[in-house]
Amino acid sequence: MVTPKIPPEQAEILTINELATWLRCAKSSIYRQIKAGKLPGFKVSKIWRFNRSDIEEWMDREAQRKPPQT
Repeated sequence: MVTPKIPPEQAEILTINELATWLRCAKSSIYRQIKAGKLPGFKVSKIWRFNRSDIEEWMDREAQRKPPQT
C-alpha cells in the first residue's frame, strides 16, 4: 500500500524535509535552529518531527520580534 503524499501546508506533523520545503530553507538551517533551542520539534526514534501548529505559532512570534538595533 502506498501512502498518499500530503502537501506540507496540509500535514499536521512534518518531517524535516517537508519543513524545509515549506519554509523554503536548507535542512542545515533547521538543524541549527533546533540545536539553538529556537525551533519547536520532537523526535520519533532518531527522526525529527514538527507539529504544524507549533511551527505556525513560532513563525508568528518570529514575525513580531523586533530586529536587533545597531
